[in-house]
Amino acid sequence: MKPGVSYLRTVEDVLSDEPRVLSVPLTIFIDKHGRPFRICRLGTRDFERLVEMYVSFEPKSQAGGLPPTDEPRIRAWLEKLIDQGLNLIAKDKSQIVAHAVLSSIDEREAEVAVFVHQGFQGLGLGHKLVTCLVTIANLKDFEKIWGLVESENSAIIHINHSLGFSTYRISQGSVEMELKLHERK
Repeated sequence: MKPGVSYLRTVEDVLSDEPRVLSVPLTIFIDKHGRPFRICRLGTRDFERLVEMYVSFEPKSQAGGLPPTDEPRIRAWLEKLIDQGLNLIAKDKSQIVAHAVLSSIDEREAEVAVFVHQGFQGLGLGHKLVTCLVTIANLKDFEKIWGLVESENSAIIHINHSLGFSTYRISQGSVEMELKLHERK
């Protein structure tokens, strides 16, 4: 397979909460070194591995103080994200190396967040995860998605701009970015 090649599963699979579907990759992403990463929904069996990713995550506390810096807070934060949003993970074999979440604010708007472990940055995972979140937000018929980004994180700012996000507020070391998807009829 060529770098950047991937496929997306059916709409039903993307939005399903059935345990048998959660572990099935939504997409396979091949990085620039030819290494495959599985991007799938977060399942209950993945929780401990996701906690492990965040315990070793650097730098600690980026935009908005996220991710949390200690294990008890990481666990509480992740439980809240699981309850409130659709969570995607990227796996290198069995290791979770990235996490993305789409959290509904209301029926028209959702917040997005993407975290790529420092050992796997620069491979295209952030771009692929944001692209998946945009696709899912469109499938869920959201009008707008937005996210808070650390102002020094030029990589995700560039990714977001390349996907059509615009910057709408800069304050206290953070950049708020939004993407207008479509108007409801």
